[in-house]
Amino acid sequence: MRKLVHALASVESSSQADRNSGMSKARTEALTDGIYAFAMTLLVLTISVPTVAPPGTTDDNLHMALIEHISDFVHYAVAFLVLAIFWVSHHQLWGKLKYIDDTLLWLNILSLMFVALLPFSTAFAQTYVDFPMSAIVFEVNILLVWLPMYLQWKHLRRNAVLRAEGLDARELDRTERRIMVTPAITVVAIAVAIAGSAWSTALYLLTPLVMKFVDRK
Repeated sequence: MRKLVHALASVESSSQADRNSGMSKARTEALTDGIYAFAMTLLVLTISVPTVAPPGTTDDNLHMALIEHISDFVHYAVAFLVLAIFWVSHHQLWGKLKYIDDTLLWLNILSLMFVALLPFSTAFAQTYVDFPMSAIVFEVNILLVWLPMYLQWKHLRRNAVLRAEGLDARELDRTERRIMVTPAITVVAIAVAIAGSAWSTALYLLTPLVMKFVDRK
């Protein structure tokens, strides 16, 4: 009997959440997963296949052609890594939610809009790899993905009613430190790009190491 009452209470809570946002948490997460998967898949299309004139095609020529495209592979790896980190962060953030409200719903949609834009900014950075401005466009795009996610986190911390049960302050603080890693690297990368380096995006490859350092605290 107690289990039945608990189940009915859970259904009522879920229904209340749906009324608050007009959208269930599960559907919003499914939309998020789909857009992240689509954007991560589109990234491979930013890598152009090297072309070598047929009469002069040799293994050496193909080797050189691949080397000339190394920047494309680096930008692809960086963009894929960044999106993977954002997706994991989103999963961790929404795992702490009991339900969503309109604010969380629309902040999430805003973040997804810039997720979908990342294949373009990646291709832009690849095409104009020798120009720091192209790197800045890519890095600003990353900030625009992060900002609505950070606002979701602040909204969650301010509204205890949205949070799942059993969360302590220590766990919330650890999550917030992890959320701040990407924008910190982005600010440094933008500063490096402004100083004249077109390879500032490579700094994002340090993200996993920084995450490990943050987790030790």
